[in-house]
Amino acid sequence: MYIIVCVKQVKNYNLEKRKTSANSGSNDMFHNPVDLMALAWAMKLKQMYGFKVITISMGPLNAASQVRLLYSYGVDRAVLLSSKTLAGSDTYATSYALGELIRNYFPDYSMILCGDKTLDSETGQVPHSLAMALSISSYSNIVEILHKEDCFEVTCEMESDNVKIITEDKLLCTVTQGPKDYVNLPGIKNIIDSESKKIEILTSKDLKVKDEVIGQKGSYTKVISLHERNFTSKRKQKNFVFSDEKMGMIMKEILGEGL
Repeated sequence: MYIIVCVKQVKNYNLEKRKTSANSGSNDMFHNPVDLMALAWAMKLKQMYGFKVITISMGPLNAASQVRLLYSYGVDRAVLLSSKTLAGSDTYATSYALGELIRNYFPDYSMILCGDKTLDSETGQVPHSLAMALSISSYSNIVEILHKEDCFEVTCEMESDNVKIITEDKLLCTVTQGPKDYVNLPGIKNIIDSESKKIEILTSKDLKVKDEVIGQKGSYTKVISLHERNFTSKRKQKNFVFSDEKMGMIMKEILGEGL
């Protein structure tokens, strides 16, 4: 039994000096925060029920050192899908590539956990598109996950009430927060051990997919250009000075004669 956690390495944007390229060194990247919350859920389930935890990431090779750091959280395997042909993948191409990775290398998973969105796009589309690619159900707003008698019991938070779902099937869950009363931080032993562990690097050739269905070629959306936006208001500020008598008249009109 194992759980897959999708963890993306996002660019550490310098707000003082924005760049127009998404390419960056490993020191300029970090794990998407809400994906680490999904990892916390997986580690709690590992502690409670004995699941193995596998993380999968998709990105450039210079993200490898960040992916290796996932071992410090106690994961069992860390996988990086990296290939030049994957660059520029949109929601569809990313979901397809991740789906093929899971289908070909990790078909016996029990659950997939994802953060609900990433800091570099905030679309929140990839997790549920991945579920569609794998033909499994997906659930969001998760507040509790239990495993009883080979079934997952998932509680989703709704506007007025919580909905409890019990299923034997494989499923994907997105989270916006970590499990209550549980914190998963890197341990000193895991940090030391992670330095000697190797991550598993796979390419698009390992997936045996055509270049035409991944990366920019397989994407339905294209980035035409990037530019900074000036949010400075164009409206001119005007100052008004009223006498006490004039201000009293204005307040009477607003609040009525009872003032």
